[in-house]
Amino acid sequence: MSNNHNTSHGSTDDTLILIGVLCVGIPLLVFGGWKIGKVAIITITRNVYGLIELPFYYLQLFIQKITGSNAGYLDFTTNAITKLCYPDPNHAMNPLMHCTANLKVVPFSFYSENCIFPTILIGALLVGWIWYKHAINLKYLPDTRYVQEHDLESLIGELGSYQPHLRYIQRFIQSNYATDKGFYRLLLSPREFIKIHNLVYGFRKYEIENAEDFDDFKGSNSPKDDAYPLLDQSKFEKLMMHQLGQMLDKPSNLSDGEIILYALFLPMACATDERMSDKEFKKIKAQKDMLLHYFWDKAIEHLTSEKAFINPKNYEPREFKYFERKRLQKIVERYWNHPVAKEVFSKHAYVRTALIALIYKTRTLGVLAPCELRWLRNYDRTLWALVQNVGRPSVYVEQLAAFSHYTSEAYYHRRKISPDFSYGWNGLLESLKQYRYADPHVYLPAPPKANEITVN
Repeated sequence: MSNNHNTSHGSTDDTLILIGVLCVGIPLLVFGGWKIGKVAIITITRNVYGLIELPFYYLQLFIQKITGSNAGYLDFTTNAITKLCYPDPNHAMNPLMHCTANLKVVPFSFYSENCIFPTILIGALLVGWIWYKHAINLKYLPDTRYVQEHDLESLIGELGSYQPHLRYIQRFIQSNYATDKGFYRLLLSPREFIKIHNLVYGFRKYEIENAEDFDDFKGSNSPKDDAYPLLDQSKFEKLMMHQLGQMLDKPSNLSDGEIILYALFLPMACATDERMSDKEFKKIKAQKDMLLHYFWDKAIEHLTSEKAFINPKNYEPREFKYFERKRLQKIVERYWNHPVAKEVFSKHAYVRTALIALIYKTRTLGVLAPCELRWLRNYDRTLWALVQNVGRPSVYVEQLAAFSHYTSEAYYHRRKISPDFSYGWNGLLESLKQYRYADPHVYLPAPPKANEITVN
């Protein structure tokens, strides 16, 4: 505490010394300079200020000649010429070259009084110039440029040149489309998923079957429903097979959407290899940034080139027409046989389960947020759900299959050829018990119409 006191006391002393030096030193410097170089100072000042006053001096001579008066009201504007120079009357038209004043006897007060007008004029010009430059800088300084009111649309337009996803949003405005139906709806909840895919064949009364169910029932603020849906497991498995996709073979067998994701995540996963050179590591990091910008550019190009691309009623995945598959496939092939890639592929049998493992591995180098690939949502909802699911405590059901099988492979630490959807099945059933079903009939398949009933 005493040290802090001494420090603040010393700082105060330094400030007082500095003020004293300035108050004494500046007047001494001015006085000494005037005594030593008075003639030179007056000569330079007289010539510079005299050039400024010349137009007013000639104006005064003109008025004197026209009116016959001395035009004394302009004396204030010509003092540097008439008093500090005191030109020879015989050379009135060239006054500064014929000065007769004895500068050695000019006192400081007389000198300062006769320099007021040019000083004011120069000061006014400087203030005007500073104000002009300040007004220009207000247009370009970030601290002032963005201090303005924005609505959402104008803010997106302002920042669109810096953020590629905002350029995309400028052309595809999500709020113009329904979020509860159509291709651009939000990712489905479990209850919406079973309804859309007609997985429900009946309802069962909820019963406490074990101690865990009893604890859930007892501790819940909102009691369970009287019934929960029963799902058609064969339908569920067919749907999961479609979500799971194909087995892992070679880069040429990957779909266009999968090759895009592999081109991004496979090299980054390989970059976790500690034996990789710094040069190669930096190359992969730069390639990642390049690909992210490339994907946004191609997505924007597709969006703006085809009016039919935006179609909420078309539920099918879109084609990746504008993405150069050959270029992306070369990147994948370059790292396909890397030791890190081989290790991942040895533990995962399917393209999408291996992709999940690659994304997890990539994120050990830092966060690669799903929003970097938000454009993918408008192409393939299943792949978008896969990217969104990685790292979440619960997964979206639109890509439940790959995560169910991935969990099984991760548990057994080996590739599994036979699809395992048990984790997804049990998780879906459990999550469905958390909902209320006020109108159970809306989840059941519609009964056949009279003219559709056939008799065997």
